[in-house]
Amino acid sequence: MTTRPALAIGIAAALLGSLAGCTYADLQHVIREVAIERQSLSGEICAPAPTLGYAPYRVLFVIDTSLSNSWNDPEGRREQAVRSAISSLAEEETVSFGIITFSDEPHRRTFGFTRDLVALNGAIQNVGTAQGGTNYSDTLAEVIDFILSDIGTLSADRAARTHYLVYWLSDGYPTVGVTEPAALYPAMTALMEQVAGRVAEIRFNTAYLGAAPDAPDGDPANAEELLQTLAAMGNGGFQSIPAGERIEFEIDRAPIQLFYRLASALVFNRHALMRNGELVADSDGDGIDDVSEQYLGLDPANPDSDGDGYRDGIEYFTPGGYDPRLADPGCSGEAALDRDRDGLRDCEEQLSGTLPLNPDSDGDLVLDGLEVLMGTEPTRDDATSDDDLDLVANLDEVRFHLDPRLPNAPEEVSGWGYRYQLTELPATDTEAPPCYRLQVDNLTMAETAVAQDHPVGGNVIEVVAAFRASDQVVFRRAELRGRVLRDLDLWDPPGGVFELSAQDFGEVAVEPCAACDL
Repeated sequence: MTTRPALAIGIAAALLGSLAGCTYADLQHVIREVAIERQSLSGEICAPAPTLGYAPYRVLFVIDTSLSNSWNDPEGRREQAVRSAISSLAEEETVSFGIITFSDEPHRRTFGFTRDLVALNGAIQNVGTAQGGTNYSDTLAEVIDFILSDIGTLSADRAARTHYLVYWLSDGYPTVGVTEPAALYPAMTALMEQVAGRVAEIRFNTAYLGAAPDAPDGDPANAEELLQTLAAMGNGGFQSIPAGERIEFEIDRAPIQLFYRLASALVFNRHALMRNGELVADSDGDGIDDVSEQYLGLDPANPDSDGDGYRDGIEYFTPGGYDPRLADPGCSGEAALDRDRDGLRDCEEQLSGTLPLNPDSDGDLVLDGLEVLMGTEPTRDDATSDDDLDLVANLDEVRFHLDPRLPNAPEEVSGWGYRYQLTELPATDTEAPPCYRLQVDNLTMAETAVAQDHPVGGNVIEVVAAFRASDQVVFRRAELRGRVLRDLDLWDPPGGVFELSAQDFGEVAVEPCAACDL
């Protein structure tokens, strides 16, 4: 990594320190005249067509490891069954697993539901043990807490899309804790009452592992009846597995039609930035305004002044980043591709700590490239945070096209903030995806210098829409172009309104991938 040399910069009455030591707050701006135009944007956004897919599933294995399993399952069929079930769905990104074992008392073998195969393999090794008695009552309480704790980590919307499947396997009647069936049923009732209304589905499936012929006397009839009743109360199925037969967990996930709906709409002008209460031009759209680029010794018409593949703003603002005036290696060839089409090249994603195969690394429905440009954190869901302590949440500052890194006074929010109106249009065809009318007022434009992607005075307005169906999100983006030239009295669009149509959008980002961590 190239270190930043010292560079003294005088701006207004303030004196900046070296480029290596200055922070975003150091970029104070002189008063300047910038041609400003207030425009509006109006038009339609339509959701993608429905697709086939799967809702999120949480699969919880609850496995009896009491001593009787040493003769009823001497070959470790339970462990093989759990391992096989997880292996069969290991590639399915919408499925995660949890494991609880029980004998004298229950034991959580995973910390919640997970897709981490290393953690799951370690947990599975505990399934084949055999010692102690059979405790149904405390284990039911553990299942309830396990599931409720997981639901507590989800938004209400995501919980409502999630399916919970419990697979309870036992080879006998409870011998520890509460042993009377009538005293166990209230726990199952509590589970269904507390969970069923908050999730897409909960099914409590049970299986009875038959006793070996030479096993000590047990109570198979009562055990089967109890497990059948628990399954019926839990909207699940029951199966009886005779001694020696293969154990299989049949996890039914029928595909569903996924209907996308608009989850977020953001409008921003990459060439007009709010800085310290002023509207300033950013001709090259790299996140550093023109005047600051001049003082920093950068090229305000070139987003990559040193030509190394990393954009100036990304190098400058990323903590521990590179010097935007000195070429650094690592951003050429395939590394310079933007594989997830989020506005960041793969090499820039590595520098920013974001995921090169996920356009929204923190899942807050804001593209990584936009977060870097606007100054929020692409690796932390900071939508509701207020990092500059101005009583305006970070996501609102991005939506309003303000500055989330420095406080905005109330008059700046009301005077400069973009104003949104979004309404769903009446459906004319029940089979067609929904469409929405977007109106954005107080859209600001600034006079810019000629740059690589636009003529003098050019402004590029971007509209980014995020559509959600179950846990799948698709981003679509549109670009609209305008110009401001005060000397020529040129204002484009001349009517002051950018017209947006559904045809302007292209699917420019892949769906977020929960397993993409490369």
